[in-house]
Amino acid sequence: MFDKWNVGGIFDIGSLFEPATAIRFSLVLLIKQSRSRIYFGSFSGKLFSSIVKQNIKSGEFGEMPRMSPEFESYLKSIELILAEGQTPDATDFCRFFSVESKIFNKDHLNIEYYDPELIENEELIKSEKWVSLSSVAEVFLPRSTQNSGHNLYSKYFSYPLPNNIPMSDKITNIVLQKGDILIASIGFQKAYLIHDVPPYKELHPSPTFFVIRPKSDAVTPYYLFLYLQSDTARKYAERYKKGVIFQRINLSDLRDFPIVLPDLATQEYSQVIFEKMFLNSGKNQLDLFNDLLFSKIEISEKQVQREFVLEELETVRLHKRDLISSLLKDDFTEINQCLNVNAYKSVLILCGSILEAILLDWLSEIEQRNYFEEEKDPNLSEVIKRLQAQLGEAKDEAVRIKDKRNLVHPRRLLRNLEKIDKKLCANVISDLRVVLHRRGVETS
Repeated sequence: MFDKWNVGGIFDIGSLFEPATAIRFSLVLLIKQSRSRIYFGSFSGKLFSSIVKQNIKSGEFGEMPRMSPEFESYLKSIELILAEGQTPDATDFCRFFSVESKIFNKDHLNIEYYDPELIENEELIKSEKWVSLSSVAEVFLPRSTQNSGHNLYSKYFSYPLPNNIPMSDKITNIVLQKGDILIASIGFQKAYLIHDVPPYKELHPSPTFFVIRPKSDAVTPYYLFLYLQSDTARKYAERYKKGVIFQRINLSDLRDFPIVLPDLATQEYSQVIFEKMFLNSGKNQLDLFNDLLFSKIEISEKQVQREFVLEELETVRLHKRDLISSLLKDDFTEINQCLNVNAYKSVLILCGSILEAILLDWLSEIEQRNYFEEEKDPNLSEVIKRLQAQLGEAKDEAVRIKDKRNLVHPRRLLRNLEKIDKKLCANVISDLRVVLHRRGVETS
């Protein structure tokens, strides 16, 4: 086909037949006369004004609904490209780009392969000292056998490994060892590091996972495990993914995967973050997260490694916020119980305590100083003042919570400055949720 026709553009047109299938379709424009540039477009908006109806029994579709305004606008932009050869401006739901025809590769018809951001990511990787994955590790694609035994599926990914993994009728042909890394062949992000000797005579990987076995001191299993799940690695895999229904990277591409060789400090940090994030040391999980966030970490000046470390720190912050959200659910249950039995002063004390803890923790992260371990920490008014840029408009809510908490002091109660009732407490709870949302913590 490509001997007679030229590709003029490739445009994402979304999951046209959802809910029957989530497969995303692309419009490939074929033209007789070659052009100097080939155009690409991606769409992330809503396709139709309502959900496509399907008869579950017959599998037939009903009348297709009207296209959404944003999808109509996207299609008009494609027509403009064809008519005038100009790249329209990006919007909230679509973006366009183009490449010179001479760099087009007919073996890669996926839009991501030509995405400037993904190309730039690969160039950044290869601007530093790097090697292919196969030069520092053996890479296996497990095959099923007719033998029975223990297969490690993703649902058993925990640290330490569970000792009750059931027998499988067909195990794979690879026996896992300490230091092996399993990474999903579909989607590429699900991963597991065999940190210790498996508690089985033989443990085999699931056939849907690649096995990466480090063989060089240039990279540690900890670094490889985290690096292969980093945003840098994800973008590289995104560019070379194969398939429409299940998007995957093949064995050959994985063996050629570029691995940035880390500095010693980056290697050591990888082990520290793995141990604190994944291994159960018996220490409070929140303390482990704070140990990482408040420690003085030596960060490489090399851009990929620097972004890698900063990304891991951001991952720690997100896990920490999830943990705080989980812990606060119990606190809010207690607050609501107090509210229901008219224990209004208890509501104000609890809300004020939560506010103080959350803001002091926030300030500790920003100033890289663990105020929880110091004999004297700044008072709440000072903390709010130092966080005014981060709080933004939520500063007013923080100040109100502080002031209302102070109403429970005996001196203010005796002066009867303000009545503490259910309405006042409900307003304080609402203000607290605003501040927590600003911090990125959700409680419901």
